[in-house]
Amino acid sequence: MFSFVVLLTIIGGVLLYTGTAGVLLMFAPKGKKVTAEDVRTEPVSQDLSGLPALSKYKARDGNELEYRYYPVVDFPDKPVFILLHGISTDGKYLHSLALPDNAKRDGACIRP
Repeated sequence: MFSFVVLLTIIGGVLLYTGTAGVLLMFAPKGKKVTAEDVRTEPVSQDLSGLPALSKYKARDGNELEYRYYPVVDFPDKPVFILLHGISTDGKYLHSLALPDNAKRDGACIRP
């Protein structure tokens, strides 16, 4: 009896799943397919004036890594924020976030 209930539950679940998927596929909205030509991306320009020079440090494995330091001159006791970016970019896109005059930033910033 117990195995019959389990089998019935499994069959019911499969039927419910396939039925729901079938209904969703039948009544899916028919819209225009988006192609690469439809998506127009303009290059984003950013003001990089005041971009600090790259500094280097040696990691534990011996590799030299680069970073940019954005100090806060007026408040030396404030915390330090480290902004990390992905491996495929150089992190310049974080420049506006790391600027000292950014109203949301309340401390020094290091951006590797």
